[in-house]
Amino acid sequence: MPGRFDVVTGIKRSGTSAMMLAAIECGIPACGFQFPVLVSSADGVHDGCIVDGPRVEELKRANPLGYWECSTIVSEGLQLKHKSYHGAIVKVLLTPLIKSNADMINRVVMMIRHPKVVFKSRQTCGDFDSELQMRLQFLTYTNNYVFACSMLRKWGKPFIIVDYNSLVRSPESEMIRVCSFLERGQPDFAHLAIDKTLNHSSPIEISGKEVDMAVELYEAMKIKDYDHIFSYNLEEIRKSYNMLYNLIQKEQEGKCRKESSRLDKESLSSEEKQVSGQVKAAV
Repeated sequence: MPGRFDVVTGIKRSGTSAMMLAAIECGIPACGFQFPVLVSSADGVHDGCIVDGPRVEELKRANPLGYWECSTIVSEGLQLKHKSYHGAIVKVLLTPLIKSNADMINRVVMMIRHPKVVFKSRQTCGDFDSELQMRLQFLTYTNNYVFACSMLRKWGKPFIIVDYNSLVRSPESEMIRVCSFLERGQPDFAHLAIDKTLNHSSPIEISGKEVDMAVELYEAMKIKDYDHIFSYNLEEIRKSYNMLYNLIQKEQEGKCRKESSRLDKESLSSEEKQVSGQVKAAV
C-alpha cells in the first residue's frame, strides 16, 4: 500500500537482521543500511555513511549479518516524513515501533527467540553489569512483546510471528510463509544463503520469576497462543520493573560511594606521604 511499510520487528538479538537479510536475498526491496550509519542530511530523513573504517570492521564482527536499519527510524520510529521509503520492508525494533505512526505500518513480521539465548548473546557483548540488570531485561522482553502485540491488535495491523530457530533451520519454508503473508509472491531462493550454524548459542544460566515469565511468553508466541499472550498484566509487569530499577539505582549508588571512598583514602594516603616526605626533607 502506498506510503506504508512492511515491518520486521523484535527485540535486539532476536533475529531481525537475519530476517532482513533473508528478505533481501529473496528479492524483497528493503530500506536500510547493512551497518549503522549517521544522519547527515538537513531534513534528518536520509542517512549518511560511516567513514570510520576500523569502526565498520568492529560492527561487522559484532553482527556479521548486518544491521539493516535507518538511523532516523531507530531513534523515533516510523513517521510521516519517512514516506519516501514506501514500498520497502524496513527493520524497526520493538521500542521504536511503539513510537511509530500507525498510518505508516502495513504488515508486521515479528521475530522471536528464546530469551535465555538472547540475553546470553547480549551478555557476551557486555550489555549487563549485574544479575539485577539482567533480570530487568527479562521483564523488558515480556513487556515489550506483549505491549507490541496488543498495540498492533488495537491498530488493526496484521502480524506474523517467526521463531529465529525455525528461520535458520528451515529458511525456505519460513520465507514462503513470510512472503505469502506480505503478499510478495513466490520468493526467489537463488540467493538465499542463511548459515544454519547461527542458532547454536548456549542459554544463559539464570533463574527467577522474571525469567520464567519471559520463557512462558516465548513458548506461547511460538505456538501462537494469543489467549496466553494477551493474559499478561502490563501494569503488574511495570510495577515489578520499577522495583528492580530502583534496586539497580541503589546498587549503582552504593558502588559510587565505595569508589568515592576508595579514591578519598588513596588521595589522603598520597597527601600523608607527601607531608611525611616534606618533614624528612626539612629535618
